[in-house]
Order: sequence, then structure tokens, then C-alpha cells
Amino acid sequence: MKKLNVGLIGAGWMGKTHSFCYKAQRQIFGPDPFIPILHTICESNDNLAIKVQKEFGFENYSSNWKDLVKNPEIDIIDINTPNYLHYEIAKLAIEEGKHIYCEKPLTNSYKTALELANLAEQKGIKTLVGFNYIQNPAHFLARNIIDEDKLGNIHHFRGEMIADFLADPNLPHSWRNEIQKAGSGIIGDTASHVFSFFKHLTNKRIDEVYCHLNIYITERPKANEDNSLWSKNTNKEKILIKNETDDKSITLFKFENNGLGIIETSRVSNGNKNDIKYTITGDKGAIRYSNEKINEIQFYDNNDILELRGFKKIEMGPFNEKFANFHPVAGLGIGYHDYKILEVREFIEAIANKREAYPNFRWASDIQLIIDAAIKSSIEKRWVKLEELKK
Repeated sequence: MKKLNVGLIGAGWMGKTHSFCYKAQRQIFGPDPFIPILHTICESNDNLAIKVQKEFGFENYSSNWKDLVKNPEIDIIDINTPNYLHYEIAKLAIEEGKHIYCEKPLTNSYKTALELANLAEQKGIKTLVGFNYIQNPAHFLARNIIDEDKLGNIHHFRGEMIADFLADPNLPHSWRNEIQKAGSGIIGDTASHVFSFFKHLTNKRIDEVYCHLNIYITERPKANEDNSLWSKNTNKEKILIKNETDDKSITLFKFENNGLGIIETSRVSNGNKNDIKYTITGDKGAIRYSNEKINEIQFYDNNDILELRGFKKIEMGPFNEKFANFHPVAGLGIGYHDYKILEVREFIEAIANKREAYPNFRWASDIQLIIDAAIKSSIEKRWVKLEELKK
């Protein structure tokens, strides 16, 4: 039985999610091609590190990420830290010859993301970035329909990711509200997911963007020691700290073959629980999706006879290989953790088969280019060509 030793950095919610998904690999897929071993959990907070070590069965814990990355026993470095730490950790991991699984965004700029992609490819390092929503079997079915030219020439994309996880102004200030640490606000946090849908489904080149970013909640209470994203345990003195990152965004974009797109995102819209939607329209048909019905897509075929035209529901089932890993019959849905389990599986198979994982650092750098262009557009209040940022 071949093993891959995992060194996981960051023991918060996402770190625990990754830990769960590594442990689920053998139960769902069996022992081949590799069994991931939870070797070491690394966290600056020793108490949290020990807690997660016990919960998930890590063999060791550490508070020094550099020591972990340099540990010769480690095969995979898994990065679940605040955004501003991604670049430094990933670069050292590449130098040490480790395969890397990093949460998105890869880094806080296109320049550094591209640098990491180039370095990893030069050293033959396998990389994966956590755009987990595209791992849903529904989006692979949608892509197959598009690849079979059933939509024809795609000329319009509309997407949104509307949520209220930061709608409460009493939630504490965190690194996500500091531009130097987060790199961006909603445009990098959730709009990046919607752009990942566009890239995954259409593989079209975006040429220009026009974006407006909005900071709705301008101040947040200073946090005490419990500085988690959803904690209400704020400082009793109610010291307010400026929020530097955007809460809402609207982005228009032009893509190849005279295509036009619009993406709207928010993290402060009450009543919306991570509502992700997209509609892709071509001259032969259309596909639409809503995260409220995560196990289905709707397909419109312009070739249907006139009186029968309309969006038709297609539910996921065991005809889809990714779905079949979880359930033998349709109607039994899969969810968020299952996307992550599939993401980990993709990474392990890429390492075993010595191929590129999907999506890798190169792919993620393309998304970061769009994010950077959107930020530049919002600051300068003009259309920005993506080629401008490559110079």
C-alpha cells in the first residue's frame, strides 16, 4: 500500500474540511493509487493544533510551518492559511520538492501566481488550487453538453454568488478586512468562483472587464482572541476598525467571438445563503444552474419542436462517474464536502499518474489575472484589457 504523507498548514474551518476529505479517500475510493496519511497539522495556535490533531488523528502537530515544509517525510503541503501567506509557503514548498494543494486565491496578485506556476512546472511539482465548486458532477455534465456543441456559439454568460455570511455588522474585524492580507474582498473571495465556472465550462478567453467594487460595511468591531470569521465574540470595548475590502461587486466582461458576460457577487445580502447561479447562452441552446438545486442542471435545446421548447431538468445519477463514487442511484444528492473529496481525489490521481491536476497553479493564475484586472477597473473607473496586466 503506497502512502502520501500530508503536512497541512492552517487548522481553521477549511483546514478541518481538508482533513476530513483526506480521511474519506480510502472509505470511498479504496487504497489505490495512494493512501493519504495525516502526518502533521501546523497552526500558530498550539491549542487549536492539538485539538485538530486529536479530532482527525494527525500523527504530529507543529507551530512552525517552515520546519514542516522542510521535513523530508512530507510529500504534500496543504495550504489553508490567510491569503497573504500562500505565496511564501508555496514557494518554499516548490523549492523543497513538495506537491502542493492550496486554497484559492493562489496568491494576492497575478505576478506572484504566475511566478509560482512557472516554478512548479520547471520542477515537475504537481499543484492543485481549491476551486472546489467546479468538481460538482453537474458542471462536468454541463461542460460535456457544451463540448458537444449543443449550445452552438456561446455569446452570453450571467453568473452570481450572493450570500449573507458577513451581513451582520457586529461580526468582528478579521484579516479578510485588511487589503494587505486578503489581497481583495468579494472579488477574490467569491467572484473568483464564478469566474472559475466560466473558465471551466466555456474555456473562452476573457478580453476586457469593467468592474465596480463596493464596501458596504465600513467598520467592524475589533476581535478578541476568537478571531474566526463567524464569531460574535467581539471585544467588549467595541473598538471599531476600518474595513478595507469590498463587500459587493458587479463585473461586466467581454469574451472572444463577441461574447458578453456579467457577474454579481455579495457577502452582505440578507436572506441569501451562498446562492450561486449561472446561465450560459448560445445560438443553439442554453444551460442554467442554481446552487439551491446542486444535483441538477437545466438544458434548453433550440432544436426541439416549437411547442416543446423549454428548460429541461437533468438530475445527476450514477451515469456520471464522479457521482457514482457516492451513490448507486439518482436522487441521492451530493454536497459541499463531496466536492472537496473529489478535489482531493483528483490531486492524488494526478500525483500517481504523473499528470497535471485540475485546476492547477497555471489555471489559477488565469483567474487571478481576471481579479487583478477587475480591481484595476474599479479603481480607475474604466474598461481594462487583460493584456495590459501581462506587460
